[in-house]
Amino acid sequence: MYPRLMIAGTGSDVGKTFVTVGIIENLIKKGYKVQAYKVGPDYIDPQHHWVASGRPSKNLDSYLMSKEEILEIFCKSSSNVDVSVVEGVRGLYEGPYFHNQIGSTAHVAKILKIPVILVVNARGLNRSIAAILKGFKEFDPNIDIRGVILNNVMGKRHEEKIVRAIKWYLNLEVLGSISFKKDYMIEKRHLGLITPDISGDRFLRNAKEAVKEYVNMDRLEEIAFHTHELNCSKAFAVSNLHGNLHSETQNVTMGIVYNSAFNFYYAEFLERLKTLGVKLYYIDVLSDETAEVDGLYIGGGYPEIFAKELEKNRKSKKWIKNLIEEEKPIYAECGGLIYLTQKIIMGNNQYKMVGGIPCETIMSGKRHLSLTRLKTLENTITGPKNTLLKGHEFHYTEVANLPRDIKFAYEMRRGFGLDGKHDGIIEKSILASYTHLYLGSWDHCSHFVRYMQEAAKV
Repeated sequence: MYPRLMIAGTGSDVGKTFVTVGIIENLIKKGYKVQAYKVGPDYIDPQHHWVASGRPSKNLDSYLMSKEEILEIFCKSSSNVDVSVVEGVRGLYEGPYFHNQIGSTAHVAKILKIPVILVVNARGLNRSIAAILKGFKEFDPNIDIRGVILNNVMGKRHEEKIVRAIKWYLNLEVLGSISFKKDYMIEKRHLGLITPDISGDRFLRNAKEAVKEYVNMDRLEEIAFHTHELNCSKAFAVSNLHGNLHSETQNVTMGIVYNSAFNFYYAEFLERLKTLGVKLYYIDVLSDETAEVDGLYIGGGYPEIFAKELEKNRKSKKWIKNLIEEEKPIYAECGGLIYLTQKIIMGNNQYKMVGGIPCETIMSGKRHLSLTRLKTLENTITGPKNTLLKGHEFHYTEVANLPRDIKFAYEMRRGFGLDGKHDGIIEKSILASYTHLYLGSWDHCSHFVRYMQEAAKV
């Protein structure tokens, strides 16, 4: 049956993550094992899910993944839990295209045949909420919208007006009305919510208390456990096939730079690397950790916030430069790219980074936010020559003083990348890009491992 529930929104910043985390916490309090998911290319919300559920949250995205991949990830991860909770991205119908639902929460909802609960920000609205919800219900009748949770309700009278309007104009169950409280607000920074390592347990505690007090958890539980059948037999067949084909240890070790500065990774990709026999070592370069590895992956994050600490940790920087000299493959995305440059410039302040790439990073404040599409210009760790790849970029920095003869890994088909035309700097054993790629498919993972083996001469 795969009991499941999707928390979607009428737009961004309506409180989806707050509600989702609160529901997860309260389900766990009832004794359930919960698997969380996030629609879209998001690294921050899944970290809050992970802390709440105790399990890595998985991304589901129909722009980056096929329908079959989404079902495989969901079915496999949900098979050993009691209930699954999926958080949507932006508004329910938002996506890269105006004429279809690819890349939207709605598309994933259809693939998973999942009941949807809409979260709406009630502040400054009452009767208009009925119009908004009626539009969402009628826009695509094939989306199974079961109810609504009102957020930021400004008192009992406000709540009564909204509830009466919803009951008068459409048949939609109000499953919760969360009162506006300043304590419920969480600090944001330039890429989204602050991460759990910074916010501590305040966000989780407030979410748990708010949902317990204001949301009908018994009714949500009933909806989750009485939903449509989901056929997972094909998904399990695919997963088992690849697991059996690649179960032999490949004798490859890979370092994953992981700390408060670098923590943007897709859980499914890392899990599939392990399935393919790669031994992962998590390394905190803020604490000057090092390890004997065949390759290194430096994900995205916030190196600009921890620039002082990263500059001081000379041991880690020297260790990475030694890996480069030894021609060990190093793959870096966005924050990892910044860390590998000569220095990062923020106003009048400059901080020395690893120095593995002959350019500088400037905190320009100019935002580059886009889903990306790229073509590989040669055989790289991410794919053979002429491979078409999909990912996303979200950065407020730009590189400066790139040598004219720098070698690029990708031609941009969508997105900005490094210069509007290219992305992916190839320098010795490094491939570093602004684009975050989803490499979780079995084909991409297999190529990644084979390339690393050959490059590291394992």
